[in-house]
Amino acid sequence: MHLNILTPGPQSYNARAFLHPITMNRQLLRDASIEIHYYKKIENVLTDCDVLIIDSKYFKYWYQDEKKLESMYQNLESFSKKTKVLFFDTTDSAGYVLGDVLPFVDGYFKHQLLIDKTAYLKPMYGRRAFSDFYHKENNVKDDKIYEENITQVNDPLDLEKLDVFWNTGLANYSYLGDYLGKVYKRCLIDSLVRYPVNYTKPSRDRFLDIQCRVNTSYSKASVSFQRKSIVEILKDRLQTKKLNRFAFYREMKNSKIVLSPSIRSKTSGSKTKYPPFIHPLPVCGFSLNDVTFPLFISNSPKRAPG
Repeated sequence: MHLNILTPGPQSYNARAFLHPITMNRQLLRDASIEIHYYKKIENVLTDCDVLIIDSKYFKYWYQDEKKLESMYQNLESFSKKTKVLFFDTTDSAGYVLGDVLPFVDGYFKHQLLIDKTAYLKPMYGRRAFSDFYHKENNVKDDKIYEENITQVNDPLDLEKLDVFWNTGLANYSYLGDYLGKVYKRCLIDSLVRYPVNYTKPSRDRFLDIQCRVNTSYSKASVSFQRKSIVEILKDRLQTKKLNRFAFYREMKNSKIVLSPSIRSKTSGSKTKYPPFIHPLPVCGFSLNDVTFPLFISNSPKRAPG
């Protein structure tokens, strides 16, 4: 089988996570009679293959120009007439899909998708399930310039094209991983694409109970709301401001728990509900080194007025 991949290369963490397992296992793929060739620009030979895989990052900036966008559609339509086309969306968030490309491709893959795909047939505020939830339940509104409340998939038949592929976790996220990725971006040497060999053992004594270093600067209030709420809850208990890379990794190695921005809070009588498609775990907490940590913060988040 002959596969061609149209990609701008390892320009970001998500792009690296997309390419990382392919590059690392290139010999295994060859042993399975799968030949892979990368292309950084559209050429006549691009469709001379059994399957054409397109990294969504290739067309990232084409959306900023109407003529370029129309050209993208024409290219996708042309590709689909010559070979099988699979579109790999390397953007974050399960709720965000580029439904406009679905009519031109045979398959559309993301790191994660909503359990109920029919949700893509309905308008979703902020183009995310959680931003839609906070808009409806907490009256969080985005600035007009960034506000989106659109139906992302128009044809129910296109839902069959949606599927998942390997997660972004398959990149090298070690302390040196970022530097290796930047070097690889300039010098495409396969030996630079590797996973870390040194790990901090789970049995290590860690003096910090929780680490919570989150970015709260987003153009959309509906996206930053949950992170700002977490910071508001924890501001008197621990530091939440971002650190430099070295300090962040050192702190993480000494932390028992790394708090995810998706942690929910629930208090008896609180009007804040769980976002859709996310379900609480069926236990009330877990133990680590003889200390029990609740899964849910006991304070209600500070809600937007309204």
